[in-house]
Amino acid sequence: MLHSEHELDELISPILDKFEYDLRENHSLADDFIRVLADFFCSPYQITRNTALLILKRILDCGGTVENLLDNVGLNFELSFAAVQYIVSNGREDLYPQVIDIIKELSQGNSSEDFLRKTRPLIALFVQNTGETGLKTVVNLFMKGKLDFPAKHYLIASFGMTFYQWFITNPPAPSKDWASVIVLAPGEIGDIEARDNLMNLLLDKWTQEPHLARNIRRLLVKRMMKNKYYPEYFSDRVKNKLIKFENYDWKLTKCVKKISDNLTKNEACWNKFSVMLYKGELEGKAVAIAILKSNYNDQLKLISLLENSHSCKGFLGTALNTLLKISNFEKFSTQIQSKLLQSEFFIEFITSPTLLLLLNHCESMDVTIKDRIQTMLRDLTIKYGTINFSKNKFESR
Repeated sequence: MLHSEHELDELISPILDKFEYDLRENHSLADDFIRVLADFFCSPYQITRNTALLILKRILDCGGTVENLLDNVGLNFELSFAAVQYIVSNGREDLYPQVIDIIKELSQGNSSEDFLRKTRPLIALFVQNTGETGLKTVVNLFMKGKLDFPAKHYLIASFGMTFYQWFITNPPAPSKDWASVIVLAPGEIGDIEARDNLMNLLLDKWTQEPHLARNIRRLLVKRMMKNKYYPEYFSDRVKNKLIKFENYDWKLTKCVKKISDNLTKNEACWNKFSVMLYKGELEGKAVAIAILKSNYNDQLKLISLLENSHSCKGFLGTALNTLLKISNFEKFSTQIQSKLLQSEFFIEFITSPTLLLLLNHCESMDVTIKDRIQTMLRDLTIKYGTINFSKNKFESR
């Protein structure tokens, strides 16, 4: 019985010499040789597979053999792995694109088990042995749209710190594809500062465009569903930012953007659009946020929209009580504060706790605003009776 590779090598050495000689003399034999060798690798007997591997290692450097292996990539995983190992260990940069083809072939339609057993080890072999040169090859194919297979984002992210250093130096334009890479990269990077920098860039700069922001959120949610410890890759500050972003209301953001965009259009377009806003609480909150972000003239325009919506209780009530929160109300000019408190329609929808909170925090406000709040509370008490805090409104007895 054979106990070692060395013993097996000694036994079949004459055969190996003959194979090597024939292949060097006649490269056209390589195709047939690869097919036969693939059959050996599929044998149920370990001794046969070991023999095939030994033969492959011995004569891989024969002319044309590697290229033929690449052409017959679908034959066998062990053959593919051997080809990649030969390429990266010998620095054959000209064959790196063919290695990507092998990875692509193996990752197509693979199960999770196949990915872990085949694709991932092959990616690790390529990444660990090629470094920056391998990354440049992959990125070049990626940016040309030639890296079209499921594991492409993981392949780039697997370069870890090499990818991070390249990315920070050569930041590409924001896109869903690159966001997919950034989301995966922290799992491959050992330095927490680098992980924080990538996530800060993703959350602070790449989420300015709502459509991309929604895609980024979906990518992060999906990642955290697969790996519940994902937030632990980051410092507490970035982790809190990530969790807050995950819970962000993107429907609201989209509505606010639509309002802001339509404010810049002509009067006819604005009037047509504004009618569609009288729906419910989401639109009401969106209008309130748009008022907070707008200039003085647009603020007046939006307040006028609220004045014409007194029949839409959910819409108007949500908008007003959002605007009259202390943190929001203090941001307005005295003129806008006064405008919000003077409309006869608004008083019906402002809750009593909201007015009382304003009164308790109005020291820094103009005296006319303080007087107006006190007047509103007095008038409401006379009209409706005592304040019922349990129902958050004034009620008559």
